[in-house]
Amino acid sequence: MLFFSCSKYVHNDIRIYVDRFEKECMLTVTIPIYLDPFMSKDYFGACYYLGSHIHLNESSWNKMDDTEREMLVFHELGHCELRKKNTKGRSIMNIRPLSNKEDYIKNRGKYIKELCNGNR
Repeated sequence: MLFFSCSKYVHNDIRIYVDRFEKECMLTVTIPIYLDPFMSKDYFGACYYLGSHIHLNESSWNKMDDTEREMLVFHELGHCELRKKNTKGRSIMNIRPLSNKEDYIKNRGKYIKELCNGNR
């Protein structure tokens, strides 16, 4: 089931993470986000710039905890809403965003500040 918001669709299971992103980065998400049951198992998610939408791997999503889901949604919104590129090191925009989970938990504020820089 999809949730209608800001004239765009956001899957109900994803809405809480979009709300957090909007609050943290002080902006309104304007793109649809879908749980995709057909997405390749090689990807957790993808931002499609041309169509301005995000697909999240439904199978992977169902195995993630709250922190991992937040990290994934924030990472993909970083691409689609903030036009940020993948990086290396300690960043929510790390090409493997879930690889920094323990550090993210300890230093969430720093990760959010780096992500939202310029939007606060």
